[in-house]
This record gives sequence, C-alpha cells and structure tokens, in this order.
Amino acid sequence: MAEPISVSEALNKAKAVLETVPTLTVIGEVTSFRGPTNRGHCYFQIKDGLCSMNVVVWASIYRSLPIPLEDGLEIVVRGKFSIYPNRGSFDFIVSQVALRGDGLLRQKVRLLKAKLDAEGLTSPSHKRRVPVFCERVAVVTSLTGSVIEDVKRTLADRNPLVAIDVFGTMVQGVDAPECIVDALEKAATSKPDAILLVRGGGSYEDLMTFNDERVARAIAACLVPVVTGIGHEPDVTIADDVADRRELTPTAAAASVAPSIGQLTDKIDERDGRLCRAMNLMFERASVHQEEQAHNLDRAIDKFLATIEAQINSWAAKPVLVAPQGLVQVQKSQVDVLSHSFEVAAQAYFHKTRESVSRQATELDRSSVNLVSQFAAPCTSLATRLQLVEKTLFVGYEAFLRQAQASLDALSPERVLERGYAIVQDAQGHVIEDPMMALPGAAINVQMARGQIGAQVVSVMPVTEGQPEEE
Repeated sequence: MAEPISVSEALNKAKAVLETVPTLTVIGEVTSFRGPTNRGHCYFQIKDGLCSMNVVVWASIYRSLPIPLEDGLEIVVRGKFSIYPNRGSFDFIVSQVALRGDGLLRQKVRLLKAKLDAEGLTSPSHKRRVPVFCERVAVVTSLTGSVIEDVKRTLADRNPLVAIDVFGTMVQGVDAPECIVDALEKAATSKPDAILLVRGGGSYEDLMTFNDERVARAIAACLVPVVTGIGHEPDVTIADDVADRRELTPTAAAASVAPSIGQLTDKIDERDGRLCRAMNLMFERASVHQEEQAHNLDRAIDKFLATIEAQINSWAAKPVLVAPQGLVQVQKSQVDVLSHSFEVAAQAYFHKTRESVSRQATELDRSSVNLVSQFAAPCTSLATRLQLVEKTLFVGYEAFLRQAQASLDALSPERVLERGYAIVQDAQGHVIEDPMMALPGAAINVQMARGQIGAQVVSVMPVTEGQPEEE
C-alpha cells in the first residue's frame, strides 16, 4: 500500500492534473443560478440531458454580458476546470459566455413582457370586449401568401354578411414593426368592429416582429379591439399577450369574429326563447300584482264606505235629527224660564234703584240748603270789600294814563303836521331824509296834516358847509 498523503496534497495533485486540461468550449442549459453575489460573482450549473457541472463566472466577465443570466438559458461557455482546495469543489472557471441560438432573443422577449406586465398592458382589465357579432372586420396581414385567402374564405363561409377591409403590411424583417404600426392606425380609422392581426407560422426569429415593443404599444393604444392569430398553436408572442383576444391560428381568429349563420340562428332562437320566458314571467307577475292591487283596492273601498256609513249613522242618531221638535221645545222652555227670571230681576232692580235715587235727592236738597246758608254771609262781606278796593285801586292808574295820553298826543306826527310841517316820500313811499336821495325829475309825494301833494323834483340844493340849515 502506498504511503498516504493529506487531503491538501491530494487536492493539489488533482488541481495540477486538471490544469493540464486545455481550454474547453461547453454548451448547456443554465440551472441553479445564484448571483451576482456581493462581490459580483455568479455560481450555477450547466446541464445537458445526462450530466451537469458547476460553473463560476467572475464579476468582470458577468458585467460584460449583454443580458443577465437566469435558469433555462442555453449558453456557450469557454474556460478551464479547476479545484478550489478550501472546500474541495470541482468548478469550471469561465472566461467567455455567449447565448446559444435564440436564447438572447427569448431573454429580450421575457424582459419586454415583464416590462409590459408591470405597466398593466397585458392585464385582463386592460383588454377590451370584442363584439360577438361583427358586421365589419379589418384584416392586417401580408397580401402575399395563403393567410389572407384563408381568412377571407373563413369569413365568407361562416357569415357572408361580414364586410372585410384588408390592410397590407410586412410581417417580418427590419421594417416590419413600423409597417404593422402604420397598418393598425389606418385600419382603426375605417372604424371596424374588430381588427384581425394575423400571419402564418414560422421560426422564432421570423415571429420576432410580433415581439417588438412598438407593435405591442400600437395594439394597446388602438381604439378598436384587436384579435391576433399569429403562427401556430405553440407560438405565443408579445402581440398575443397585449391583444384583446388571442386565437391559435389566423383561421381561428377569423372564425371568432364571424359566428356562422347556424350559430346566429341558434343564438336568435335561444334569445327568442329567453325573451318569451321573460315576457311570460313578467306578465304573470304583472297579473298577480294587478290582482293584489284590485283586492287591496276593494278592501280600501269597503273600509272607506264602512267608515262613511258609521259616520252617517252617528250623525243620524243625534237628537237634533231624531226629534228636532223636542229639542226646540226644550230650548223654548229654557228661554221662557230665563225670560221670567230676567223680568223678576229687572223689576227688583228698578224698584231698588228708584228708592236709592229718592233718598239721594232728599239728601242733596237738604245739603244744598245748608251750604247756601253757610256761605251766604261770607260772600256778602267779600263783595263789599271788593267794591271798596276797586274804587281805591284804580284812582292812581287813571291819572297816570291821562298824563301818558297827553305826552303821546304831543309827540304824534299828526300834531307836528298840524303845526305846518310836511313829510316828503318817494314814489315807493320811502321817507326822503336827505335832499341827495331825490333825483331831479323824480316824482315825490308831500304828506301834510290835511292831505297830500303830488310833485316833481326840479332841482336839488343840499346845505353847504357853514350855511345854517333852515328849520
């Protein structure tokens, strides 16, 4: 038996042997992907149908990849095997990574779908209702090939009443997405009930036109419901996810918007039956309701009439209607009693009042005689005294009044005029006190004791200074 060696020596010998293996290029499917770690490294396995091996991609290599790695991708890796002695792991250290076949395309499609999912464009709540019976359909597809003819034939066979508008477009190639967007806009302007976006089968790369973001957003923004029928049953594109309805094939898409005449007839018969049943049920309910209302009305009328009858009977039982003469006789008897009582009371009141007035008159006569005899002597004495006061009180005042009258007579203008003086007035009756107040030619009036003289001013001669004024 050979000399035993340590684990470290064994791993180092194995590592030295593995490092002699040349660089290898390996193809496989990514599985158990972990990363990137805090340092940016990625650890996973690649497998085929029989085996799998551990793979390490350093951060510098991973950052240079065009898309992130994930489980399910088919990739081609180039590198060398190595052993990590600390944990004894057997790894393939990658120096280059490339996507295999359509792996890159599929990864791009998955990323775009995740983006559109996050925006809600693929959500069922965003999808519009496609009419069950379409009278006008717009078809967006290639004008070459058998698809357009299959669609036309399907629509004509199922329902020849459906009108068809065809808008030709490219369905693959670099310029196809823009061409499809333009065709969808034109189709929407024709105002159909639905738009069919269809094409025949093809490879994954051939169908990439319908995985274009521009086409997906044009479908989501279209004002008319869009039904897709792209490729064959297993083919699912972004356009199918965004469309309002996805059918497996172009023929199935055409059939979905054009129910057959038989289906229409069955549908009409079904709805006719439902309508008849609904009308019968409605009539039955209306009849029952009418009967209930009639019964309620009869009861209400009977109750109302019974109330009226009871009220009338109550009124008829009153004494005023049963025996009106007896009621009048009772009232008459009460009036007679009241009249007699009033007459007795009135006579008693008048007798009592007459006696009271007689007593008061007697007392008044007696009182007046006493009052007259009591005040007669004082009144006579006061009258005598007033006569004496009258004679002595007015003597002094009479002399004063005579003296004042003589003074007034002496100062009266009439007495002055009687001594020969005159009063000169202008035409307005104003007294002229100054000669300058009279203008030559003015009319004046001269007032004298025994009359007036009308005159006219001939000249004005005022008194000069030093000349004595004449009285």
